[in-house]
Amino acid sequence: EDCHALRKHGRQAEAQKCYESLGNSRDPYLRAEGEWGMEMYQEANNQFRIAVAQSPANAMYRVRWGHLMHERFNNTDAANLFKEALEKDPKNAQAFYGLARVSADGFDSKAVEYAAKAMELDPKLAEAHELMANLLLEDSDEAKAFAEADKALQISPEALDAMAVHAAIEVLADRSPDS
Repeated sequence: EDCHALRKHGRQAEAQKCYESLGNSRDPYLRAEGEWGMEMYQEANNQFRIAVAQSPANAMYRVRWGHLMHERFNNTDAANLFKEALEKDPKNAQAFYGLARVSADGFDSKAVEYAAKAMELDPKLAEAHELMANLLLEDSDEAKAFAEADKALQISPEALDAMAVHAAIEVLADRSPDS
């Protein structure tokens, strides 16, 4: 998370060093995260495979691996990893959030159900509120979308997708997002 925050705030050189230090770790999970951050996707995939083999009960390793697969356009493997994570930990909000993202990509109506479950299990999961706001906006429910985006922003003032939902609603209403 520290490395990601550095990158998000435009501190690329520091983020790169952060990811490199993770990539040099003895822990395969940390190596996977570091290599993912350095855009060494195949290496990250291999390290996640090792991490899961060494810690088969750890649901979060599968969740993070699933997010990598989703990012790399492999929704089938991503969904399978999120489902495996839920077999290990049926109350894993991140796994439900991952399934919601995959379902949203496929325009599957289950996306709303999965996002709602993620928010129920972890009401402070800003990403799930952001996704729900996007799904509601796509369904033309601007009032509920605005409310979900607000919830995400209350949790994380840096919730960029929530800000984008607010701006989209303003544009759709023919108002300037700056006002």
